[in-house]
Amino acid sequence: THNLDLAACRKINEWVSVALGPTFAVAYRTIEFVVPPAFTSPARQFKDRLASVCLGLNGSVNLEFPLEAEPEHLFVFSSLKLRYLNSALFDKRGRNLDNYSQSVLLGSIGFGLGYAF
Repeated sequence: THNLDLAACRKINEWVSVALGPTFAVAYRTIEFVVPPAFTSPARQFKDRLASVCLGLNGSVNLEFPLEAEPEHLFVFSSLKLRYLNSALFDKRGRNLDNYSQSVLLGSIGFGLGYAF
């Protein structure tokens, strides 16, 4: 997927912030496999690609803990982000996709060390 997340951020306190907003994405689904050769037929390769435009929501919770009390300081951060996408448009290429949809829930967790200057 190639995502564009927009979000409104709100600081809960000096260490915790949350964000929530819409997501626009282009998703590519590829199915590829090789059918092994049989008695009289050679091996065949099957490949199918489907591009779709998806709309959804994203949200995150971010934590920052300063390691020093000075304005320029090291801090430890962590984040939890969730993104839900649902297909809106498909590149059908002549296929009948009337009863087909794609939806996905993605999550990511991050940890790190930062420096405020």
